[in-house]
Amino acid sequence: VDGSLMDGWMDAQELATRNFGSEVRSDRPITDLSRAPTHGVTILPSLIMPHSRGTVKLNSADPSVYPAIDPRYFEADVDMQQMVEAYKFVRKVATTGPLSEV
Repeated sequence: VDGSLMDGWMDAQELATRNFGSEVRSDRPITDLSRAPTHGVTILPSLIMPHSRGTVKLNSADPSVYPAIDPRYFEADVDMQQMVEAYKFVRKVATTGPLSEV
């Protein structure tokens, strides 16, 4: 991938979240976050200022009718290329100590 794509690196942001002390409870379904691991890291790259543009169109003059939303994610090739680079970076970070030991 072209190195100039990293010029848009500020468009990608890694959000890191740590899960601390999750409690396991037998009275809750498996989907309940209380069954989550007691430790770990999540790194989630995302595009903050994507080049792709979606649309929002009114389906009716009635405000109770939902609009038609087409987000057109990754319509611009550069958005996909930047996300690929962001995930490569996240993989590198995650496999580098001490984070790789978590």
